[in-house]
Order: sequence, then C-alpha cells, then structure tokens
Amino acid sequence: RQTTNFLLDAKHRKSLDILVRREAILSRLPQQAGIDAAIRSILESIRKCDYTRCTPAKLQEIQKVVQEHVKDEATHTAFLAFVDKNGKDAFAQLEHSHLHKLLHGLLQMPCIVMRLECMILESSFGDHLAHYRGNLDILRAAFQCIAERLPALRRLFLTAESVGNCLNSDSNAPVTGHGFRLCSLEKFLELKAPSHKELTLLHFVLLWVEEADLQALCDPHVLDCINRARLATSYLVFQDIITALEGFRNVENLVSTGKYRGQVIPRHTVTTDGEPDLFHSGMENFVARAGQEAKELWSYALSMFTAYKDLGTYLHDLQAVYPPPQEPKDDRNDIFAILEVIFNNLANARTDLEREVQNEVLPSEILAITPLFGAKFGTSGADAEQKEQQQQEEQKKQHSFA
Repeated sequence: RQTTNFLLDAKHRKSLDILVRREAILSRLPQQAGIDAAIRSILESIRKCDYTRCTPAKLQEIQKVVQEHVKDEATHTAFLAFVDKNGKDAFAQLEHSHLHKLLHGLLQMPCIVMRLECMILESSFGDHLAHYRGNLDILRAAFQCIAERLPALRRLFLTAESVGNCLNSDSNAPVTGHGFRLCSLEKFLELKAPSHKELTLLHFVLLWVEEADLQALCDPHVLDCINRARLATSYLVFQDIITALEGFRNVENLVSTGKYRGQVIPRHTVTTDGEPDLFHSGMENFVARAGQEAKELWSYALSMFTAYKDLGTYLHDLQAVYPPPQEPKDDRNDIFAILEVIFNNLANARTDLEREVQNEVLPSEILAITPLFGAKFGTSGADAEQKEQQQQEEQKKQHSFA
C-alpha cells in the first residue's frame, strides 16, 4: 500500500505522540485499544472544556501543532481531501495513523485554533490573576514605602541641589534654579575629594542631611521593597495584565456577539459523531464567573499605573521614567531601577561616612557643625549655625568698637 504523511514536522509528531501515549497509559487498556481510547478522551475533553483532563500545557501543545498545520494551506487542504476521498480507511493508509486521526478529529471542531486560544485563557486565568495581583502587590508595597519617605527624599534633593549649586558658583558650570534630572545624582559619585579619594560629593551631601531622614532613606525594608519592584519590571507587569484582559474582553465579545476577534465561531450543541459540544456554554460560564475579578484587576492595575506616573511627576523627571520602558536606555529607565541605584548609593555612602568618622579621617570641628554628626560631637547643626552667627556678630561688634 502507498503510505502518506501530512504531519511533516517531526517535533509536532513527537509532541502529539507523547500526549496520546500518556493518555493511553492512564486508560490501562491494551496498546491499540488504549491509543484509540486516548484519542477519544482528548477530543471529548476539548469539546466539553474539561480542564481536569486537558491542562493548559496540553492545550498549548495541541494549539501549536494545529495552528502550524492550518497555516500550511496546501497540506491542510490535501489532508482533508484525502480523508474525504478514502473515508474510514484513510487513516490506515497514513504513517502515524493515530496522530492523523487525532488531528482530523480536532479539525472537525469549528475554528479550532480560536477555540483552543479561548480555552487556554480560561484554564490558566485563575493562576494568572493570582500572579498579576502578586506583582501589583509588590509595586504597591514599594510605592507605599517611597510615599512615606517623600518628605525626607525631597529634603535630600534640596540639599544636593544646594551643594551642587554652591560648588558650581563662580565657574562656567551651570547653576540650576529648578531641580535636576534623576540621572544627575550619579555625578555626585564621580566627583571625589582631592585629599581623600574615597570620599565623593555624595558623602559631603549626606553630612548636611538630618540623621532621621537618612535613617528613613536607608531602611533595609525600603531597599528590599524597591529591589523586588525593580525585579518585577513595571513594563512587564502592566503589559501582561493588558494582554490578559484584552483576551478576556475578546471572550466577552464572543459570548455577546458570537464573534471572536471579528470571526464567527459557529455554535454546535452536538458534533457529527453525536458527542455534546459545550464550548459556547463553557465560555458563557467563564465570563459570568470571572467578570468581576477581571474588573477588579483592571482597577488595581490602573491605580498602580497612575501611582507610577504620579511618582515620576513628583520627582519632576517624568520623561525619564514614563511610560515604563521595555528596555533601559541612556535617558530612560524603570523608575524602580533608578530609585534602587539612588537608595543603594545612599546606604553605601552612609556606611562609608560612619567608617571614616570612626577612623577620624574627617576633622571633628567640621563634623561638629553638620546635622548628621553634630550631636555626636557635642552640638547639633542648628546649634552650630547659631553659635557661628553669634561669633560673627561678636566679631562685628569688636571691629566696630575698634
């Protein structure tokens, strides 16, 4: 006899064969009977949207094979014509007859590729929702930590701006009158003290930050929350949710109009072999069951997306972080990636300062007038300024008297 093969991709044949043989083992029937039972079981589980037997992973494997087969119009048309011409004896004339029988059974279901797409969405929707909510929880925790420390962060930025402007005064370097780009903070690490190369301009900025502010900004819990948010990647969090909810909206349209992404999926309650087809009723139940959860997820995602934009606006560098970039670029990055660098630099600089103070690298008379170490060396920064003003006034009086 002449044998024919319409499953040309060896990987596709292998994936279908593994699927059928695993199902056959579960049937505990003799080899050929088990294979026939496995094919019937797979087709029945798809008709009934039975996800206890057809898991998302199995559906994805089947969809991949069927989709590629349908794309090859010549092979697809020839296969259906061959089966129509030869009838029941068609599969006996084919190589891998059990795989062709399964493929033909799948192709008898209207719009099988789109059906599988809908079923994959439903079967994995619950797990995906939990994953998406978990990612949003991570972003929310980071936003909350940052929001609680915005006053301290604002005072830090004002101090950095003042120190930078003071350093740039009487020179050709620009003096800012209205904030600075977030990326400019890295410049504070590049400028080093002439006599102590281990100390940067950032270390001197921190000397003029209040101890309570620095403790709040260097809290390990904050660093952990920002790090987790950066690893989640804002772009992927929002993009995955948008993709999933667009898929759910397409299923809603199918239920209300009978069309999925503009194409009608015919409604059949019974197939040609008398088996019930529960696809449409299954999708109706899915929409009714998951509709509220989808709305809540969208509301939650929208609030986090708004918080992301609001934070970029507050930091007055929205163009550098919004919308969340897919990949970091020279002038754009995820807001949590930028903040992670800033907060880690602050924590490291604080540790460096404490070490240098302990090693008596910085003169105590300088430390005594700083807000950070003033109390440790006998006077606070405010007291030091007041004392300095009093000394200046006394010198003026003495000079005037003289």
